[in-house]
Amino acid sequence: MGQSIDENGLISRMTAFSEAFVRELPKKKGDAPDIICVDGKVMRGTLQSNGRNPDIVSAYSPRAGITLATEACDEKSNEIKEVPRLIERLDLIGKVVTADAMAMQKGIIDAIRRRGGDFIIELKGNQSTLRYGIEDKIKSAFLSRRLP
Repeated sequence: MGQSIDENGLISRMTAFSEAFVRELPKKKGDAPDIICVDGKVMRGTLQSNGRNPDIVSAYSPRAGITLATEACDEKSNEIKEVPRLIERLDLIGKVVTADAMAMQKGIIDAIRRRGGDFIIELKGNQSTLRYGIEDKIKSAFLSRRLP
């Protein structure tokens, strides 16, 4: 009788290992905050039963040079649903999460904040209402600081 691997247990242990690894890296005084890059990719060369290549979202630490965690997506459109799950598994206190425009979602931003992180997320020009709203807030904040 063969036993299968406990996927969730393996995921949990690998995430704990990568977080411990990153914590042990030496930090120098004045170092910038750690960055965690979140991005989705298609896994070429692998096919699912539906004939599609699987999509994954990953959290990568450039400082450590390793992927901290991944989540598999059922479909490309599910990246938005999987990123908050990925974020919930990470220690983001004092870290900056970067992501492309796919992550410009309230649930994703709320998850990053809840986990103690900051974020830099790309905003595309085709999201005009959001873009102009943010531009107006930045201009207003800038102008209010210049006035006596």
